[in-house]
Amino acid sequence: MSPYSGIRTLQLVKVSFLVTFLVVLPRLVGYLNVVDMGTGYFSGVTLSDILLRIAVYFGFSLLLLEIHVNGHRIFPEIKRLYRLIGVYAITILLVWAITELFRFLYPKVVEMGPGDTIPKYVEIIFILLAIILIFISSIINLQKARHDKILENAELKQQNLQKELSALKNQVNPHFLFNSLNSLSALVRDNDKASTFVKNLSFLYRYILQSGDLDLVTVHEELRFLKSYMELIKVRYGEKISFNITVNDELMPKQIPPLALQLLVENAVKHNEISDKYPLEINLFSSTENLVVENRIRPRKSLVQSGGVGLSNLDKRYHLLMGHHIRIKKKEGIFRVELPIFDKR
Repeated sequence: MSPYSGIRTLQLVKVSFLVTFLVVLPRLVGYLNVVDMGTGYFSGVTLSDILLRIAVYFGFSLLLLEIHVNGHRIFPEIKRLYRLIGVYAITILLVWAITELFRFLYPKVVEMGPGDTIPKYVEIIFILLAIILIFISSIINLQKARHDKILENAELKQQNLQKELSALKNQVNPHFLFNSLNSLSALVRDNDKASTFVKNLSFLYRYILQSGDLDLVTVHEELRFLKSYMELIKVRYGEKISFNITVNDELMPKQIPPLALQLLVENAVKHNEISDKYPLEINLFSSTENLVVENRIRPRKSLVQSGGVGLSNLDKRYHLLMGHHIRIKKKEGIFRVELPIFDKR
C-alpha cells in the first residue's frame, strides 16, 4: 500500500455534508424558529437563502477537502514542498472565486426587497470555513497515514510468513544436512576443490537459515555470503564466468535485505548464455547511495521459464522495508539493477 493512497470521494462527501450542516445550522434553527434564544438575528432568513448556502458551502467544502486530502493526485510528479505551495495557492484562488460566485448568485436566487443587500463579510465566512476544512484535512491525512502504515506492516508480516513458509518447504532437517556435509568434507579432505566446495555450501546454508528471521543485514555480511555463492558458481562454469566487486568500505556497515545480491547474480546466470565464446562477466560496484549489479545481455538460446517474480518480490521487499524501489535499467545491451542502501545510524 502506497503512503500516498487516496481517500474515497464518498467519505469526503460525508464530511463536507457534516461541515455544511453545522455552518448552516444557526440559520436553519432561526428559520424553523425551533428555539427562542438567538433566533432574532436569523429571523429574516428565507428558505432560498438557506438552500443557496447549503449548495455553495457543500461544493466549496468538497472541493477544498479533495484538494488538501488528495492533492497528490493533482500534482503527482511534483515534490512535496511545491505541491503544498500549489495546493494553498489553489485554496486562496478558490476562496476568492467562491466568494464572487456567491455574490453573483445571491440576488438571482434569493428574493430581495428594496432595502435588502447582499450579505456582508462573505469572504470572512469562506476564509474561516477554509481554515476549518484545512484543519479537518490534516486530521484525515494523519488518520490515512496511520491506516496505511498498519496495512504496510500487515503486508510485510504476510511477506515474511510467505518467505518462512517457502523456506520450510525447501529445507531439510538442518542438523541432518550439516552432519552430512561434515561427513562429506571428511571424505574429500584430500581434494582441495571438493573440500572448499563443501565448506562454501555449508556456509551458504547456515547463512540462509540465520538470515531467515532478519529483515536487513549489513553489506559486509551480504558480500561475504555472495563471494561464497560465486565460488560455487565458478566450480560449474570455471573461466566462462567472472565477477568483479568494487564496493566502498564506508558502505560495509550499511544494510540491505538479505539475499538481494545473490538473487541478482542468480538472475544473470539464469538468463544469459555462458560459454567459451560468450563468457559472462558480472560487475558489482557501489555509488553514493546504491549497490549496482550489471552484466551484458546475451539471452540463452534455450528459453528459461521466468515470470520476473524474483525481481518483483525483491522490489516489494525493498518498498516495504525501506520505502524505496529498486531501479532496473536496460540500455545499450547492458542489464543494470541499482539497490538502495539503508543507513542504520
